[in-house]
Amino acid sequence: MKFLILMGSPRKSGNTAAFVQPFIDRLSQLGAETEYVALADLRIEHCKGCGHCQDVQDAYGCLIHDDMETVVEKIGRADCLVLATPIYSWHCTSQMKALMDRHYGMNKYYGSATGSLWEGKALALITTHGYAAAYANSPLEDGTKRLCKHSKLRYLGLCSARDLGTGERFMTPEAEADARVFAEELVKRMDSPEHSEKEIIIEGKRFHDMEGFYREMGRLLNHDPDFQPGHNLDALNDLLCGGFGAVAPGDFLTIRWHDFTKSLQDLSAENVQKIIQVMESSRPNNGCVVNTKD
Repeated sequence: MKFLILMGSPRKSGNTAAFVQPFIDRLSQLGAETEYVALADLRIEHCKGCGHCQDVQDAYGCLIHDDMETVVEKIGRADCLVLATPIYSWHCTSQMKALMDRHYGMNKYYGSATGSLWEGKALALITTHGYAAAYANSPLEDGTKRLCKHSKLRYLGLCSARDLGTGERFMTPEAEADARVFAEELVKRMDSPEHSEKEIIIEGKRFHDMEGFYREMGRLLNHDPDFQPGHNLDALNDLLCGGFGAVAPGDFLTIRWHDFTKSLQDLSAENVQKIIQVMESSRPNNGCVVNTKD
C-alpha cells in the first residue's frame, strides 16, 4: 500500500508540514510505503484549457512540459493520494490549485480519447486553518468530493488542525494524536471500501426520440426480463433509484451521455433538462453525476 503525500504549502517548514509528519510516521509504522512531494519545489504551470490532452489515448497528454509530468508518474504508482494544504481564502493554496486544475489529462471524457489514468485510486485531505474546522474546510472538501466522483476516485476523508494565531505552539499533543489516528483510519478504509460505484453509458446514436430513449434506459438499467418499465420520467426515476439489477440503492452512479448534441436535437433541450434533473436528484447526497460528451 503506497501513499503519495502532496504538500501544497509554500512554507516547507510551516504548520501543515509539521502536522503531516506524525501522519507519515504512523503510516510507516503500519507498514505502508510513503512518498512526500513538496509542490513548492516544483514548477507546475496553470492549465491553459486547450483540451489537447483529451485527444491523447493512454497517456497524460498535456502540451505543457513541466514538473506535473513527474507528479503524474508518481500518482500512477500510488494507491492513495493525500493532498495537504493550509486553507487560504477558504480553499487550497495556489500551488495546490494549479496541480488540481492540471488533473484534466487524467480523465479522458471530452475528446476522442477514452478511459482514465487514475480510476479507482483513493484520495484524502489534510489541512490547517484559522477558522473553525467546518467553516474553513467545507468549500475545499466539497469541491474535492465532486472531483473524486467525477474522476471515479475513492474519497477517504479529511483531517485538520486549527491555529488560533495566539503564538502558542501549534503542534499540540492533541494535534499529533489526530494525525496519527487519521493514518490508522486511512489504512483501514483502504482495505474496507464503504460503497461501490457504478457507471452507465448512454449512446445517443441508439435512439432518436423520447420513446427510444426510454427503451434504451430500460435496457441499461433493468436486468429483470419479467419487468417492463414505464416510458415516463417517474419510471426512469424508479430505475435510477435501484433495485432492478443494474444499480443497487447504495451505489454511487456516474452516467456518461455520449453524442449529447444529437440527443439535444432529437429529444429537445427542454426534455433533456428534465431528464438530467431526474437523474441527478434520483440518489441522495449527490450520488448521481451526469457527464455529457460528443
